[in-house]
Amino acid sequence: MGKVSKKSSNSSLPAGTSSSPVDKSPSKLRNRNKSNNNNNNNSGDKTKQEEFDSGDSIVPAEDSKKKWRNWRQRTTFTFVMIAGFATVIALGPLSIMLMVLCLQVLIYREVISLSSVPKKERDLPWSRAMNVYFLICLEYYLYGHNAHRALKRHPWLEAHLQFVFAHHTFISFSVYLIGFVWFVSTLRKGSYRFQMGQFAWTHMALGL
Repeated sequence: MGKVSKKSSNSSLPAGTSSSPVDKSPSKLRNRNKSNNNNNNNSGDKTKQEEFDSGDSIVPAEDSKKKWRNWRQRTTFTFVMIAGFATVIALGPLSIMLMVLCLQVLIYREVISLSSVPKKERDLPWSRAMNVYFLICLEYYLYGHNAHRALKRHPWLEAHLQFVFAHHTFISFSVYLIGFVWFVSTLRKGSYRFQMGQFAWTHMALGL
């Protein structure tokens, strides 16, 4: 009877399955979990790489149009600046002096704006005016003699400005002293540090 029962139990198992017990040891379960995780990670990396490749392959047409537009604008302005510079040189020394003067004024304005404090300058209304005044004094001192040489081609204008050019150094020193006295007269209690700092910053900008 025992043999018959064993045979009947074995015959009741479905085909393709073994009668040996399933090994559920912890080490084999860990190995299976690791292999499943590795497969999942590999599949995820593949999908990410495919998405990245597909995104790189599709270049928007708008980006290429913007690049060409920027390239055209830069090229156009480059030739315009070169032509303008050549024109200024061809016009003579007076036009070159005016170009350099404009560049100096723009640079001076940018440097002065770095140290400006609008909240404090509202209480000191003459601070901006003094910056412009000292710039005019410096430009007169630097370009007085050169302007005299350039204006020799225009006798009628040179005749009206003869006194200015003849006493160039004395006038430069006098106008600077007037500006210094003006600055001292505008000093206010409680703002000495700010005003002295602005005065020093103005002279540093003039030295540039």
